[in-house]
Amino acid sequence: MLTNQCARSCFVNSGQEIVSVDHIDCGRLIGWYKSLNGDANTILIVIGDNHEMEIAANLPRQDVAMAGYGAPECGFDLVFQPPLPVSTRIAIVSKGTGKELLSAIVYDEGMIMQSGNAAAEEPVSLFGVPSVPAPQEPFSERGVAIAGNNLILFDISDLVYYIGHHDNLTGIQRVQSCILLAMLRHGIYDRRRLLFLSYNNHRGHFIHISVEFMSALLEDLLRPARDRRIAYSREDAKVGLLPQSAPLHQSFGALAGQSAVLCLLGAAWVNRDYFRRVVELKRVLDLRFAMVVHDLIPIYARETCDQGTARVFTSFLKRALRNTDLFFAVSQNTARDLQRYAEEIGVTAPPVIVTQNGSTFDEFIAAGAPPSPLFMERIRKPFTLFVSTIEGRKNHIFVFRVWQELVKAGVDVPDLVCVGRLGWRAEQFLSKLTETNNLQRRIHILKDVSDEELDWLYKNCLFTVYPSLYEGWGLPVGESLAKGKLCVTSRTSSLPEVGGDCAVYIDPNDTGSAIPVLRRLITDAAWREGLEHKVVTSYQPVSWRTVAERVITGCLEAGRKPRTSIFPTIDCGQEYCFGALPDALSDRLGEEMMAQILETRRARLTSAYLSDAAFLAAEEFRIGESWCEPESWGVWSRYPDAGLGFLLPQEAQGGVQACLLLNVPDPLRGMSFHIEEDGEILAAGYLNSEEVFVTFRMQPRHDAEGRVLPSRLMVRTRHDPAKQAELRAIDARGIGLGFKRFLVNRFDDVLGRLEVMERLSMRALEKPAG
Repeated sequence: MLTNQCARSCFVNSGQEIVSVDHIDCGRLIGWYKSLNGDANTILIVIGDNHEMEIAANLPRQDVAMAGYGAPECGFDLVFQPPLPVSTRIAIVSKGTGKELLSAIVYDEGMIMQSGNAAAEEPVSLFGVPSVPAPQEPFSERGVAIAGNNLILFDISDLVYYIGHHDNLTGIQRVQSCILLAMLRHGIYDRRRLLFLSYNNHRGHFIHISVEFMSALLEDLLRPARDRRIAYSREDAKVGLLPQSAPLHQSFGALAGQSAVLCLLGAAWVNRDYFRRVVELKRVLDLRFAMVVHDLIPIYARETCDQGTARVFTSFLKRALRNTDLFFAVSQNTARDLQRYAEEIGVTAPPVIVTQNGSTFDEFIAAGAPPSPLFMERIRKPFTLFVSTIEGRKNHIFVFRVWQELVKAGVDVPDLVCVGRLGWRAEQFLSKLTETNNLQRRIHILKDVSDEELDWLYKNCLFTVYPSLYEGWGLPVGESLAKGKLCVTSRTSSLPEVGGDCAVYIDPNDTGSAIPVLRRLITDAAWREGLEHKVVTSYQPVSWRTVAERVITGCLEAGRKPRTSIFPTIDCGQEYCFGALPDALSDRLGEEMMAQILETRRARLTSAYLSDAAFLAAEEFRIGESWCEPESWGVWSRYPDAGLGFLLPQEAQGGVQACLLLNVPDPLRGMSFHIEEDGEILAAGYLNSEEVFVTFRMQPRHDAEGRVLPSRLMVRTRHDPAKQAELRAIDARGIGLGFKRFLVNRFDDVLGRLEVMERLSMRALEKPAG
């Protein structure tokens, strides 16, 4: 019996038959089976102690055939309806021999324990996932470029979601894939100290994924789609799940006491509540957080962005500046922008390390067959190349106007080939193309171009253009120069860092000054070839290995930083709002805009107006997983309990009076609730109205050295399965109590306490508002 823990989740080869499981959880079993002695591909699935079903493994699996295992008709995909209970045992049994090939205990994300004839040489505790390294595990520097004992956890959630929706990697997802793959290929850091995390949006917690599986998957994703061999469920990936994964919280015991760094290479800013997850991990583990800032375009080139994106990104960055221990920036310009923004909002930015980006993806792409003759025949020579998403910021309209003026001047311009999908604010360029029949068929748009086709385009173009208005880095500039082709680009933002003295620079807002430059490049072959020779002989490309080494070095630096408080300190007399941070941008004008700002920042319990910090700190008060995302009025907890955590200030030695304003959904009206700290009941009562205001006294607690200990409150309602079903019927999230406002006053601050009571008495005569 041979058992191989490989990238196929769980793979067993008995010599007479092969079974491979790609995915298993309470709702589904996916894999393939081959009989090697000519029998039918039929297996028995035994569920629990007595339920048995026969399955014909005959679904087409081209990946299996391409891997050399014969005909593709060998797959099975079994949906359990209803889902199996947690901890159900499943066994896969050969129908021909009656032997048990493997067995599993299934959980939400597919934990498996092998037994029977499929027993591994060493215990396998997770579904194809190596056990989390124990603290006492010896560390070896042999074959490792950078030595260190920190665990480094990479949050790749956005990459997982992305491959659930798209066939090919682009943009930020491709960048982070190349960094990770360079790290793994070159052995830059000990694999035993790496974890890959993804957030399971279905269950609301992190999972960790086998390093070996991710290594194989990343290699696979950089192949053309037709050549890929690694199977995974795209529907699962859309919610953050991949094969060979298990809930991270089940490994907290093994991780306890180990110094760890959580690193975000991708884009999490679309998730409003991302930093609650980060803060919660910091509370559970000895963890620092580092992240890459790819650009500040939604802040400093806001006019080029969707305004919704600008709002979300701005809020995300404010939270990042509160919770990040070290930043990576892809360019010096992006690092300066980050420092500038921190100064503008009055905070101190953590250290920033500039990583740059790799110049080309060639180091990961095997030389393939040339493009089809049909593709090459479509491209008329000579041509100039513009590689970029077609959006306003990339400035395609600028190149159109230059080409148009050159045509008017009688210049025999080369065709302009634009490679990229259609994006945001490209209406003017696309309208001009339509009006002019693509400038009399001189301008062409190509989408979904393969790596082989793009490589051919670079090799055969006269030069490339990239007159972007603002960039965080500028991958197409580096890629053009790394392939030996001159690039005409903008002297703005980060682009001079990428192009150095090998690019030709223009003002992207002045067609008049750009026209003679481009005219000479088109008409003066000797000048153009001389500039191209300088590119070939002088340009020093940046490798992805170098970028990966900078990331690992930075993560180890973050791991050496002292641990900061993982609980925000309450300011006495400051009202905190659990609602979402108000947008920095308003879609209203004049008096309406001012009224909107005043309303969203108006306090309920005091006469003050609320700062950003009053919203952001309240987000960080929440502890545990029983929370939904903040909304404009406040935030829902999940029934029946919710936790709050914070530090009381040193000046509150005589105790404080805490005030909590709750929102009560209809099914909970009339139910009892209580608030407790370490088992001590601080307040109790009934939820008799839509809004419930609770006051209770708290006393700071100290450790042996006199430091204030965190206060951890639990707000509990009586658990009732019927109520839980009723709450889920009105909101699938299973909401419980809503949290609106929170405030503490020193107990000896009589005036402060009276102000709260007075304002509540006055508002009792009004209709309650959020």
